Amino acid sequence: MNHLTSTLVLAALIPFASACGDDIAAEDAGVNADAAPIDAGVRALCPVDTNATCVSSETCGTPGSMPPMCPFCPRYNPALCALGCHTPPLLLTGDTQTVSFVAQGLGAVPESFGSVVLAAETAGGRYLTCQDIYDDVQRGFISEPCVNVLDSRWTDAQREGADTYRVSFSRFASELPVLFVVYAFATNRAEGIPIGVSCTARTVGAPGSGPVMIPGDSMKPIQ
Repeated sequence: MNHLTSTLVLAALIPFASACGDDIAAEDAGVNADAAPIDAGVRALCPVDTNATCVSSETCGTPGSMPPMCPFCPRYNPALCALGCHTPPLLLTGDTQTVSFVAQGLGAVPESFGSVVLAAETAGGRYLTCQDIYDDVQRGFISEPCVNVLDSRWTDAQREGADTYRVSFSRFASELPVLFVVYAFATNRAEGIPIGVSCTARTVGAPGSGPVMIPGDSMKPIQ
């Protein structure tokens, strides 16, 4: 092969090699090269695109609500920010989601609970798990502005058995994966420092689906 022929062959191969390299880089980055970009191609706790449609549920045009007489409880919102604003239909009053769980070995008997429903997907498109909650038990993720809080409340401790309790929720965003997070307190009205936490993941059904009993995870003590 003479010098001219070699040059022509190399020139033809360079674009092909470059295209292959781009495909490999896209796969290594976890991005489908044929798909539409997802907020700069990254799923994170908070949006990484400086031009993101929203950065929290509070920026989606629906004012949030603060539960009365519950200093522990975060503000909640019927809308959510998850790589864009969404307002799913709310569960009906009769669509109660009741989570039951065992609470023992907490160092004190629970007197009240501070409970929240989190959308599993955050503003930046990351999906939270219960392990995230347990890894940061001191309220952690529920106070992050990029986390979508769909419901928040305090209740007196309601026993079902010797060490079994239950908490009920309704009238929050439906048809999406959520985390039910319940914090136990040795005081009334969820005041002071929590002594335990339980997290249960579930996909919520459509409005009108009726009441649901959910076996929840046993409470983990907070030291």
